[in-house]
Amino acid sequence: MSETYITNPESPESIPKHGRFSKKTILLTSGIVFLALIFVFTILLFSTKTSIKNEDEINTVQENSQSPKTSAQKQKENQAIIEKFKTSNTIVYGSWKGEQSVITSIDLLSNKSAQIATLPFNIKKVSVLSPENLIFINQTDNRDYGTQITSFQIKEKSSKTLVTASPGFGIDDYILSPNKEYMVIWEVRFAPRSEVLQGGRSRVFAVKLSTPGNKQLLYDELATEPIHYPRAILNDGKVFTDKFLPNDPNGGAGWAYGMGVSDFTGSNKRELDQMKEGSYGTQPSLSHDGKFLVFAGYDGKNGDGKAAPEGFRQALLTPNTIELLDTSTLARRKLTNLSNNDIYPTAEWGGASNNIMITVISKIENKNGLFRYDLTSQKPNRLKIPGSNSLVSSFTTDKYLIATIDDSASSLGNLGEVYAPSLTQLFNFDPKTNQAFRIPVSDTHFQYVTTLPSNYFQKVLGMKAYAQGGNPSDPNVTIIDLYSDKPSQENLQLKTFLFKPSLTIKRQEQQTKPIPTPIPTGPVPTRQTYKLTKTVNCTSLALEQCGIMGYNRNQCIMDRRVQLRAEGKCNQSPLYLYGNEGQNVRVQILTAVYNDKPSYNSGYDVTLGNNGKMLINGNSYQAINYDYLSNLRKLNPPTRGSITKKTEIEKVLREYAKKLGLNEKEIKDLVRVGKTKTNSPYVFISFFDQATSEQILPLTFLPEPDNYLNVVFYFRQLDQEPNYTPAPPVFDKPLLRTGLTAVEVSEIVE
Repeated sequence: MSETYITNPESPESIPKHGRFSKKTILLTSGIVFLALIFVFTILLFSTKTSIKNEDEINTVQENSQSPKTSAQKQKENQAIIEKFKTSNTIVYGSWKGEQSVITSIDLLSNKSAQIATLPFNIKKVSVLSPENLIFINQTDNRDYGTQITSFQIKEKSSKTLVTASPGFGIDDYILSPNKEYMVIWEVRFAPRSEVLQGGRSRVFAVKLSTPGNKQLLYDELATEPIHYPRAILNDGKVFTDKFLPNDPNGGAGWAYGMGVSDFTGSNKRELDQMKEGSYGTQPSLSHDGKFLVFAGYDGKNGDGKAAPEGFRQALLTPNTIELLDTSTLARRKLTNLSNNDIYPTAEWGGASNNIMITVISKIENKNGLFRYDLTSQKPNRLKIPGSNSLVSSFTTDKYLIATIDDSASSLGNLGEVYAPSLTQLFNFDPKTNQAFRIPVSDTHFQYVTTLPSNYFQKVLGMKAYAQGGNPSDPNVTIIDLYSDKPSQENLQLKTFLFKPSLTIKRQEQQTKPIPTPIPTGPVPTRQTYKLTKTVNCTSLALEQCGIMGYNRNQCIMDRRVQLRAEGKCNQSPLYLYGNEGQNVRVQILTAVYNDKPSYNSGYDVTLGNNGKMLINGNSYQAINYDYLSNLRKLNPPTRGSITKKTEIEKVLREYAKKLGLNEKEIKDLVRVGKTKTNSPYVFISFFDQATSEQILPLTFLPEPDNYLNVVFYFRQLDQEPNYTPAPPVFDKPLLRTGLTAVEVSEIVE
């Protein structure tokens, strides 16, 4: 309804019929209200800004932990996190410092660490036998085989030999029974002047630790056919073995050729008909109570399990069941609620729990990755490990130990149960909340050994356990206290870590290279060489499996989260020859090669052309290209070089190449490889000297060149620019190019 006004504004009636205020009053009131609103808005805005400012100040002060008040708050918050993630566990890990191997424990209830033992450098596979004793394989040689198994008394800091290798043999591995009263040992011996196990011998012994000098010989075999190697020993001394074909001619993984069982003395042993070759695809793993072996089986869905259409036997390529072998009845049974349309590349027991951790490759996206199979509910549950971390073990069904891995070849080691990359961080991970609490480890690189109950070493170590950060008496250790009130920039781990010389693909090379083809006798020294048809190792097996399911390399490797990083790395190597046109040169490579162009068949017969051209098998080439496996068993990376941004790689490589005497074509090839194979923002660039390069990649020539340069460049990728400057490299005189000249340039990228 519209308002009606009386004509006279001064009249009392000159008001809206529904109100009693004048226009002036209305304007005045409106102004007051408007000012009030502005005032209120200003107060609210100021209050909000003040609140935001105060929150920023709190956050800033919390970061700057020099404030006593915020330090207390921070410690309270940290303590709440610690309490939430506390578990009744002790983590044991190993690291290398100088010329020693150091074994350390962290008790997760108290968050305190203690140095358990300082051991020799050349050892492998450390196991905790009791709170008083460790054992390990001692005096490893350049093939990484040991001469003895040694016991170390923690309190007395003394060692004694438990088991000595047979004459001429080296100890490759040992396995303990769940009650740690029995041990089964694998010893190997290479044939004379051989670099591979094929043609050598293999022995398996059983030992009772109360009488370790009494070795019971179970198997003594010539390593030309599948040989037995130990997978488990029970609390009564019963031994389970898998069969392994050294240097499988198909180029595939050599395990899963059939399982056997033996009593402690070896007088009663037999092959298991229910575990024949072609019926399973992973190495069986023993449960903590010794009742079952778990493995990925194969039901024949994709054809004969022994057939090798892709270089790998079908049972290893597409294992599609998860199964248990009862160690008492020897009955085999499949786990339910798992599809045989999927591939199961790994199956292991889940650390402290008796659940099974399996990896799945599936065409259904959300079925890929790592799963925990609950034996009670008989159902798999997917675990989403955060970031680029990998599962190490499990504390309980809702607490897991995960780690960040250094995937460089130089970090590979074997202080733990298996050959594996070193770890850089440990986390206690709760998949329900997706939270990961960093466990304070003072070492920058280390290897996981085992998980034990809390306070496991308390009786032996007593009050010697010290707070996180390292041994205060060790001058080389920077003490780190994550919960102190020091500024964050002082809480950096500043000590330098010296890598153990690389064990890159050592076991892989020696035991799983395809059977070698001898070099023809003649003026060139006789020695075994190898031609690989592909990158033959567990990584290539994974890639084959991923290809079957339609996944590309990166996706599948990320999903699998297996120890692919522990496998060998490939090195590309162009070879250039220069000399008089028409001259014939015979070239032979004395280490494993693959991806070769032109094809390598026990050697290259080269006829030199002009301007560096080479005629091989009727075709012309500017360079001989191939990938190779390093012949040098232990690789100490060079320390002299340059740290540069990725954008400046070409500049550094050109500078180095000119000082070495490379020509423009060789420099261009080197720069192309350096730029394409490195993806990090910073790169450490160096090279090995001539003598070391020739050991890494040995070549022979007939006739011998008048001038020969063999240089292996070294690239180490870095996420951040280090706060130090390495010493510059040392250059010999530049290469002369008179007469017959051979130039070999290759790269190792980590």
